[in-house]
Amino acid sequence: MKKTAAEAAETRKAILQAALAVFSRTGYSATTLDQVAREAGVTRGAVYWHFKNKADLYGALLHTYGGQAGAIMGQAAAEGGSFIEVCRRILIHLLTRLEEDPELRAVMEISLFKTEHNDELAEVWASQLAATRELIAQLAGIMQGGIAQGALRADSNPSDIARGFLAYQQGIFHLWLIDPTSFSLRERAPALVDLFIRGIRA
Repeated sequence: MKKTAAEAAETRKAILQAALAVFSRTGYSATTLDQVAREAGVTRGAVYWHFKNKADLYGALLHTYGGQAGAIMGQAAAEGGSFIEVCRRILIHLLTRLEEDPELRAVMEISLFKTEHNDELAEVWASQLAATRELIAQLAGIMQGGIAQGALRADSNPSDIARGFLAYQQGIFHLWLIDPTSFSLRERAPALVDLFIRGIRA
């Protein structure tokens, strides 16, 4: 019997959740699609129905659980306020989400610490690079608007601010993931963000 669209979507979701669990335990290289299928309670054929290979599954995992920055930025902007208030809110939300969302945390740990860069993942890394460039361009446009409004330093390059914004966020992510007991992102995010904001505001 052919599955409905809703059933197929549920199966795909179960496979992604299983992949998250298996990649977290064994890392990318040591994971097999048989292990993912067993974890999800489906056949290996079901995995191949939704994903062409392990790299495709890995890329879908990064996209599904890791591609939240755009939504977070949109939500923070929709809450209103001055340009500086919106920038501050965006960065605080990005930092605190990592501690509040265990699935996002797991994806970040897999990507940073449990995946080797190899030819098998070339398409995935190319896609990630394209997404990063798009996000930097989006952020640079926002920062250009802040400069035009007089909220940000007029002598700043909007692309440099955008790169610094992401580098600051990613660096804090990395430090926290290495030792989550050293500090709380939820508690320290406002103070950390204020340090960055003071460097870019007019």
